[in-house]
Amino acid sequence: MTEKCRCGQDAIYFRRHEGRHYCRDCLIAQIEKNVRRTVRENGLIKSGDRIAVALSGGKDSAALLCILKKYEKAFHISVCAITVDEGIAGQTEKTIDAAKKVAKQLAVEHHIFSFENEFGIRIDSIKNRIAEKEINYCTYCGVLRRSLLNRKAREIGANKLAVGINLDDEAQSILMNFLRGDLSQFQRLGANPIIIEDEKFAARIKPLRNLPESETELYAALNGLVFHKGRCIMPTDTMRWNIKDMLNALEEQRPGIKLQIASFYDRLKPMITKSTGEQVGYCRCGEPTSQGRCRTCVLLEELGVSGK
Repeated sequence: MTEKCRCGQDAIYFRRHEGRHYCRDCLIAQIEKNVRRTVRENGLIKSGDRIAVALSGGKDSAALLCILKKYEKAFHISVCAITVDEGIAGQTEKTIDAAKKVAKQLAVEHHIFSFENEFGIRIDSIKNRIAEKEINYCTYCGVLRRSLLNRKAREIGANKLAVGINLDDEAQSILMNFLRGDLSQFQRLGANPIIIEDEKFAARIKPLRNLPESETELYAALNGLVFHKGRCIMPTDTMRWNIKDMLNALEEQRPGIKLQIASFYDRLKPMITKSTGEQVGYCRCGEPTSQGRCRTCVLLEELGVSGK
């Protein structure tokens, strides 16, 4: 017998931590309500904001772009999208194609920038340069992508940068940085992880932060959005995947554990940020940094390139 939603329609999804079935329409409404609540409770969006969505071509950023575009008039904001081509043969062609299609599908202004044009490197070409370093591809890719997104968001007039971080991603990052004892990165989590306030820094916001990965993917599929499936083909940080497997197993045994981790972090964060304030300065490249030099310049120098 087909399970029913509370509205009486056939259910397509079961939220285990709620013990409740949802039909298509009620699930979409609940997901959008979750995002609106996250935006409201964390002050993520203000009237007049120009928000650039980091559109990767995957399910999360596609869902995020769709939701923000849907509420563009209600929130009194303007929405655009930025896609970064990291330079991974066999992968970025597919993700960029998906990003182009969903941006066109949603009629959103779309900008594409590449590591090769901006920094003079491709991620798939640095294997020999990092072979002897204790730094993996994810570090280079993550640092350079964040730097480029921030710079380009500023150049196109966006004051906010929305990223498709979901609940699974956030819970993994909380545990990973805790286990590593990395307080600097640990305090940069949350739906509104503003650490440095500066006119050159586009504030990063995470409207999907309290939505599980399964729901962001289903939302994208139910709305007919184009997105690329599959994980990165480059060697990745195995610690994150170990934590992901562990959390998924715990979630299966104790539904809602990921949400509890995120909620606990939110209660803890005010105590952390009070005791570890950072002062903003400027790197010689002109970008804001809490150190003498920005991480982007340090990594590019280690690779023997100066950027462009």
